[in-house]
Amino acid sequence: MKELKRVRIDEGTIGYLLALHFERDGLRALNAQLIRSGDNQGEAYERYLKEYKDASAAWGTAFHEIIRELSPVSGPGYTFQIDFVTGELVILRREEVG
Repeated sequence: MKELKRVRIDEGTIGYLLALHFERDGLRALNAQLIRSGDNQGEAYERYLKEYKDASAAWGTAFHEIIRELSPVSGPGYTFQIDFVTGELVILRREEVG
């Protein structure tokens, strides 16, 4: 992939995205640990699983909204990342194969 462009994300939005990202990843790690330990039955596990799914959906919605608002390009030829260090949306172009 070839980097096409970087677009600055305002500080408040990047903080919000980072919080969503940490929440989703923390709940993913918790669920993975519960599965590995065999403690993936019952109400507690179902609650954590629902929290993870909700956090994952919130992250996905926010991520796609940022792309929609800030990206000058769209379509299957592009992929997007958030660089939390620089506070930028990174737009990458997929390189053609063949």
